[in-house]
Order: sequence, then C-alpha cells, then structure tokens
Amino acid sequence: MNEIAIIEAILFVAGDEGLTLEELSKLIDKPLDKVTRLIEELATKYKNDETSGILLIETANKYQLVTKKEYAVYIKRYAQSPFSQTLSRALLETLAIVAYKQPITRIEIEEIRGVQVASNLQKLKTRQLVDEVGRLDKPGRPLLYGTTPFFLDYFGINSLEELPELSEESEEEMSDLFFKNFQQSFEGFEEEEINE
Repeated sequence: MNEIAIIEAILFVAGDEGLTLEELSKLIDKPLDKVTRLIEELATKYKNDETSGILLIETANKYQLVTKKEYAVYIKRYAQSPFSQTLSRALLETLAIVAYKQPITRIEIEEIRGVQVASNLQKLKTRQLVDEVGRLDKPGRPLLYGTTPFFLDYFGINSLEELPELSEESEEEMSDLFFKNFQQSFEGFEEEEINE
C-alpha cells in the first residue's frame, strides 16, 4: 500500500483536529523519521500541484489538510448556496450536541453520537454554525467547539437560553433526545430559510 496515500486518508478523516507526527507514526506503525519524510513528500506534492485545491499545513505541532486560500471565494459561495443549506440528521445531531454541551471537544461529541464527526464539524464550521472557541487544557490540547452568533440568527433565537429544555436522560439516549427536541423546536425553519 502507498504510505503517503494512507497518511493522506488519515489526515482527511482527522479533519481540522489534525494529527501530530507521533500520532501518525503510531497509526501507520512506522518510525518517526520515516513519517517525517512522508509528510514532507505529501506537503511538497500539494504545494507543487496546481491542479489541487488542497494544502498540508502544520499548526500547533499538528498536521492537517486545508483548502488553498485562493479558492476561499468558491468555498464561501458553496457554503451560502442552496446546495449546502439542508442540514442532514447527522449534522443536526452534531449541531444540537454542540449547542447544549458547549464548549465541547470532537472526542466528547463522538462519545455521545458513537460515530466520527470530524467531517460534520467541518461542514458546520463552513456554514458558520459552529466555530473553535478555544482549547482544552489537557494533553494534546484538543479544540473546543461552540455555536456562533449566526447559529442564533439561523434558528431565529436571541440566546442559548431559548433552546428547548432537556429532561434528565442517560448518555446513551442523549443523541436521540437532542435530535428530537431540536428538530421539533425548529421544524420547518430550514425550509423557510431556503425559500427566502
């Protein structure tokens, strides 16, 4: 198997959380110096490829795939287009968990939902419904997510206090509870937004 392609796939799934060289080394079971060379090759490949809209960057000792700045206008256009306006059940569940439990890490959201949410968080960030609000003071300093002012505007509420009340439920049932309450409270709102 192509080791560069493996790293590329892992970084794509990791999303904006990114991964350190040490984490990548453990994941692909290769020595650190080998992973460093592979990362350099992947970064060079993206940098020199004018047909790619992706870059590999390092930030806070973590590597992540990002879109090139020169395509930002198109990404923004997509985010504001009708093609991206419908929130799927998966996006709504992720958004509801962020709304009720913020600030919250990606791992904590995944523990509640039971599935990976990196791509969901990226989509919600692109739509300006959630954003990074800091880092948790723990090893690895994971990103914390919270809702944005646009979230309030999008759902037509003035503050988070206007979110529907949640009854006491177990963690296992929380995902369904979030979705049901959130969907019932804002039923039909998305369609109105899209049709405006």
